[in-house]
Amino acid sequence: MGIPVIFEDANETFDPMLDPLLAKQIEKKGNDLFIKFGEGGISFSPDFKFFITTKMSRPHYSPEICVRVTMLNFMVTLSGLTEQMLDIIVSIEETQKFEKRNACIKTKAEN
Repeated sequence: MGIPVIFEDANETFDPMLDPLLAKQIEKKGNDLFIKFGEGGISFSPDFKFFITTKMSRPHYSPEICVRVTMLNFMVTLSGLTEQMLDIIVSIEETQKFEKRNACIKTKAEN
């Protein structure tokens, strides 16, 4: 129906029943879209979104899962947020120091 679904508190493994959904195994029959789910197929809307959340700080998903999904890390720490804000302020107020710092970071990464 195109309604977003959230799967909360996921573990590092998923039920094999979700494989067609994660792999987006969508079949077209006439003008309708279907996805195999369980024993039969159900109608599928292109507007459908499936979100998976976890409370694990560093989940390790299998490579098969990683290639099927887009992962976003929304974990924010106070020190990380402070560093990002400081970067923005320095880039605006002291452009030369900001560029020099970025050059040093790039050199360090290359070494």
